[in-house]
Amino acid sequence: MAYTVEQMTTAAGIAVNEYVGPDARVFAITWRGRRPPDLSVLLGSYFAQYQDAAIAGGLGAHGLHHASVRGSDVVVEMAGHMRDMSGRAFLPAMLPRGVEQSEIR
Repeated sequence: MAYTVEQMTTAAGIAVNEYVGPDARVFAITWRGRRPPDLSVLLGSYFAQYQDAAIAGGLGAHGLHHASVRGSDVVVEMAGHMRDMSGRAFLPAMLPRGVEQSEIR
C-alpha cells in the first residue's frame, strides 16, 4: 500500500486523519468537526507558508462555504458551515507515487 491512515480525535472533539507515506512521513491530513482544528499544530513548519499565502491573496473562495489556500508547498481546503466543518491539507510534492489528490478525503 502507498500509505496508511491514522485516525485521532482532538481534545476539542475534531476527528483528524493523518495520511502517512511508506517513509513514515505525514503528507496529508483531513478533519471534520464543529470547527476547524488548530492548523498551527497540524501543519507544523508549513503553517507559516499557509498564513503567508492566505495573507498574500492565495485564498480562493469556491462558493459560499468553501475556501482554499495554495502555498508553494502546501494546499489547505476547508468547507462547511457552523458546527460542521471539514477540510484537508496536503503537500503535493510529497504524495507517494500513484496517489491522487482525490484520494485525500
